[in-house]
Amino acid sequence: MDFVQYIYNAIQEHDAAIVTRLDRQGRTVLHYAVLRNWDVDDVAWAVSIYPGAVDVQDCDGFSPLTYATLYGRRDESILQIAVPLMRQVQAKATRMMEDRNYEGSKRVFVKASRDFLSGVPHFDQAFVEETAVTLDATTASEQIDAMWIEFLAVWGHFDPPEIVVDLPAKWRVTLGTRVVYTIEVKGEPLTYQWFCDGRPLEGFTTDTLDVTGSAVAEDAGAYFCRLTNWRGSVDSTTSVLIVLDDTVVVDPSTRYYRTLPLHPQDVLFNVNAAVGGVLDVNHVQLFIPPRSFEVWDLFDANLADTRGMDVVIRTELEPVLPPIPSLGDGNQVGGWQVVSPLVVVTPHPLDPFQIPWTLRLPHHAAQIQTTNSDNQEFSSHVTVLQCIKDVDSVQTLHVIPPRQLRVHPTHVDIDLVALGTFVVVQKESRPVRMSVVMFARSDQLTVDTSHVQLVVWSCPTRQDCLDLVMASSLSLDGPDNPLLHVGTFPIVLPASSAAIVNVVSASGDVLLEMMLCGKTPRRHGGVVVPLGDTMPWTSRGIAMACPHLVLCVMNGGSYNVDLVVPLKCHANRPVAGAKVLQHTPNGVDVAWAVKSATCKANPPPYFVVEMAAFSDTFWRRYNAIWWFERANVSVVHRMYKVAHMGAHATQIHIATDVHAASLRIAVCNLDSFGEYSGNVLVTPESVEVDYDDEGDVTSLSEQREKRNEDFVTLNGLSQTWHDSHQHVFDVAAQVYSSPSLFRALYGIPLTRDAIVAMLESKKQSHRAAHEDISLLLVGLDALATAAASTVHFHRSVCMHFCKCLSLAARVTPALDLDHSAAAHGVVRAMHHAVQAMFQLLQTVAAPGWFGRFLVASSMALQSSFVDVLEALVMKCRDHPVFDRDLGHGLLLHWENQRHHGVAAAVMDGDELKQLHAWSVALHARQDQALSLAYFTKSFHADMLDEITQDRVAQAHVDVEKHNTLKTRLIYVSPRPDEVVTNAATVEVRFDGTVVDVDCLRFITVKNASLKVRVNGNVAYDKVTRTAVFVPTVALEARSTFKVKLRADAVTTWYGPTSTTMKHSFTTKPM
Repeated sequence: MDFVQYIYNAIQEHDAAIVTRLDRQGRTVLHYAVLRNWDVDDVAWAVSIYPGAVDVQDCDGFSPLTYATLYGRRDESILQIAVPLMRQVQAKATRMMEDRNYEGSKRVFVKASRDFLSGVPHFDQAFVEETAVTLDATTASEQIDAMWIEFLAVWGHFDPPEIVVDLPAKWRVTLGTRVVYTIEVKGEPLTYQWFCDGRPLEGFTTDTLDVTGSAVAEDAGAYFCRLTNWRGSVDSTTSVLIVLDDTVVVDPSTRYYRTLPLHPQDVLFNVNAAVGGVLDVNHVQLFIPPRSFEVWDLFDANLADTRGMDVVIRTELEPVLPPIPSLGDGNQVGGWQVVSPLVVVTPHPLDPFQIPWTLRLPHHAAQIQTTNSDNQEFSSHVTVLQCIKDVDSVQTLHVIPPRQLRVHPTHVDIDLVALGTFVVVQKESRPVRMSVVMFARSDQLTVDTSHVQLVVWSCPTRQDCLDLVMASSLSLDGPDNPLLHVGTFPIVLPASSAAIVNVVSASGDVLLEMMLCGKTPRRHGGVVVPLGDTMPWTSRGIAMACPHLVLCVMNGGSYNVDLVVPLKCHANRPVAGAKVLQHTPNGVDVAWAVKSATCKANPPPYFVVEMAAFSDTFWRRYNAIWWFERANVSVVHRMYKVAHMGAHATQIHIATDVHAASLRIAVCNLDSFGEYSGNVLVTPESVEVDYDDEGDVTSLSEQREKRNEDFVTLNGLSQTWHDSHQHVFDVAAQVYSSPSLFRALYGIPLTRDAIVAMLESKKQSHRAAHEDISLLLVGLDALATAAASTVHFHRSVCMHFCKCLSLAARVTPALDLDHSAAAHGVVRAMHHAVQAMFQLLQTVAAPGWFGRFLVASSMALQSSFVDVLEALVMKCRDHPVFDRDLGHGLLLHWENQRHHGVAAAVMDGDELKQLHAWSVALHARQDQALSLAYFTKSFHADMLDEITQDRVAQAHVDVEKHNTLKTRLIYVSPRPDEVVTNAATVEVRFDGTVVDVDCLRFITVKNASLKVRVNGNVAYDKVTRTAVFVPTVALEARSTFKVKLRADAVTTWYGPTSTTMKHSFTTKPM
């Protein structure tokens, strides 16, 4: 065949004039296909290559069809050649009939039947001849055309049987009713075989099954018809016949709705079959595909799309289970350990689901291994048990078949066709993933502390357990004694049974000894961690401590714990002795004295000088009133504007030409905005006179005319504060890539006046001496707010990394104190990090996020956040603030986030939601209004603008690139180049995205040694998502076989897969 294909292609390329001729006898490829008795599939291939060759005659005047009938080839081969020719003849005759040339069309039909079709099976040539002779041309043409169409409809279908009229999925009848099933199929020649409850019914081999003339209870069952032709077999829909006793009728739909009172821990959902859903209870998820169940009532009405069904989920962290069986592993040494919550999903029993549901259970087992073909690893490692209660209410545990499971490092997916009670277990000798969670008492975290008291918890590394620890720590300590979460540190216990873990300080002292076990969250008490002398770094502006601890697991290694503990600065004492040194028509010099600090560990403060300017009218009206001098701060509070901020100087010059003014000064640091000093008045009487060259007094107006050119821009500001305004604008313009991005983050336009006004309004909440650092603090807060309130998916990842970056605020006092060019570079680098993280947040929050959600990956997002932190570390590493004795612990904390993210992995809660979104968006029968309502409720956002065809279509294009057959395979047997016995079958197992497989096209096996195709049947089990090819006869020994897996025969929620796969295997000797 390959050689003929090559010759045929070569002829087509070199000489189109002889495209149908291959030899001197004028024979085509189709002639050789018939003469050499090719198989039916090969003949069909030859016809598809050049359909026009079916009526080409060789030098002897014989066409391929003539040779096929003369040599008695198979009926299927003859029909493969005859049908294209008959379609050509019909098309030609139809055109003549449309032109009212009935005589010509009759002659075309008659000539074709005599020249080519006389030996075609099932073709009634006698009818054509008799009709042409006995009837007029018009009637004869019409009747022959009708016969032609009927023949092509019956015998022109070369695919497996196609069901035209199928059986009903359910049929409810009452006692005494006659029951007759009828099916309509095309694809002759056909054979019929009816089945009841999986058993063939002898003698029932037609298109009609007369079940009974008077239905009784024994007639109930599951009926279907198996239809077979030369291309394969197809089963009809299984029709469940239900015989109802009309004397006592129970509505079958009542099973789908909850009538009993709910357990306190039960969570009730109502699910609409049209859209399905992802139900989430304590991070246990149940994926319900759309159109996966039906709810039939007494009147055969399907309530699934109107009333839906009730699903109740309950989770238990400490379940009481009956004895766990040996699970058939033959090893009775050691027990079994529960490594997931127990999940109860009701109601049950129900009718089997049309598409399996997926239950995702988080677990904390460690070292998940790949399973072999028989899933032997599960029986000795991780498995899922179902708790079944018998009629006597006795509970027993049964093993879920391994082929219904997909075990992942953080969770197990279970394919369900019925609901029940499930739990994940593993051997107690196997390792488990645990987390040590540490909290600090925030009321003790001050810059002068020499130690910090930590509260230590342990729990399995699952999000439900971590959430419980967070909630429990708040409830036990109360609002009056708040705890600050300072870190979660993953470890691996060598076994799920109890193990000793020690908390060891940097000096080697054991601070706390804990007995951990892989069960439920547990509080281990407090531990005092020494910080040493904090003053060397806190007095230089590093408002945090980074103690180093080690978690030593007995017989299980050690884990480094680098804490980042924020330390709060004490409030500063107000300034003393503020006074005006000089008042001229063009400015005011003011100075103040600083009181000694209450705590030497406090970083040096910075000062805020504010001025309220009074007009001449205001001054003359109020200056003589008694309350003005005593309470002018409250009266003119809104008139105060910042005139200066600085960290070192205690004497400044403010350029101003005000008639009168009031000055006040506050002493501030990162954590407090101090009390204002008493007001200092600047009056018209305090203006110093100026003398000209002749010794005469110069008028105020003349003195004001002598001001320099920069006075207008400096009016009301110190030179330092004016420079700060320009500097912060330059930083914002250089760092932030677009004004729209800056507005989205800060809520203001990217202009100098807007930035200055915003920072002044936030001076008491975002405290820094320099405005570029104040802007950074505002950005860090805006970033955390955006992560907590606007993110629609992967929220936990976003919030974690925004919290990591926000720790940069604890080193900003040091940058304030030494605001050199090097500090400018660090501040810019931090602004770049804020911008980069905000851009990442926009991918999950900005308009169009739903299209990005459909193709998002939490691991990719996490990696992008880590890249931002690592880039920031590289830019900050050489600055003195981050040397070994100061802020190096913060850089180490940022550097460790990549490793920490891998070790502390928990189940991605958005993965099933993403899969469900695709199942809804691409479902052929989906109602857009229902989809919109579901997604709006699910994401708590208006989805009208998000669910648009262009965005979903673009996301579909992106996801199709990765929707290859290879990515959807879990297991293939035999593996490439494997040596197997001749009794082997080909087995392919898929992941949870696969919906259906076309069994007739998916698996092709050929004997490469004999160059023949292996006959066999392919079956696909939707519950285990496994396709199996079983050869009709055993494979030949000592042979090589080629396996072809057609990608387009596999349908996923994303559509058909791509990239067909091929491999080979070898059979052993007998």
